[in-house]
Amino acid sequence: LRSVEGGDSSKDITKNPKEQFRGKRVLIVDDVELNREIATVVIEDAGIIVRCRNLSITELPLDGNAIEDVYKVYMADTGLFTSMLEDGTQADILQGNLYGYKGAIFENLIADIFTKMQRKLYYYRKDSGLEVDFVIRYKGECTLVEVKASNGNVKSTKTILAHPEKYHVGHAIKLGDMNIGETGGIVTMPLYMAFLLTQV
Repeated sequence: LRSVEGGDSSKDITKNPKEQFRGKRVLIVDDVELNREIATVVIEDAGIIVRCRNLSITELPLDGNAIEDVYKVYMADTGLFTSMLEDGTQADILQGNLYGYKGAIFENLIADIFTKMQRKLYYYRKDSGLEVDFVIRYKGECTLVEVKASNGNVKSTKTILAHPEKYHVGHAIKLGDMNIGETGGIVTMPLYMAFLLTQV
């Protein structure tokens, strides 16, 4: 991979593509992983997407436990996300019919809210099937955040909370179409209250 504009055309930029290709036009080669990383950085820098990095373990510091090359991607604007869905979906949404997209829309909405709060995004997923939508630092502790379109089960969160010696987590928050409450050590809150999770 060689730069074709904006610098020395003989300079090899494969050593650190994230930094060395910024502001330059590049020739894309048959390296799928490098192409994916370049495309991701370009659209991330443009403010179109936000990365949510997987954690190797659910404990602080989150940034230190993040796996750099394992991540989910959310749209930085939920309206842009919904515009990418199947034709007619936007009209359905305006009528209150979210159908099967409800979970994805709500999860993207929370990612959008957290990003606008200047929170970096993290999640936890293991091959065993454990998966938690978001992990945040809240009130000085590692806290799980589940986003549910309905009053769905949070099996992974319950499993993690049941083993604090292994996962180092004692608190969880479930955001969804529900009232404020607490059940089994999990605080429930309506989606719109996510902006109140400001304490770090």
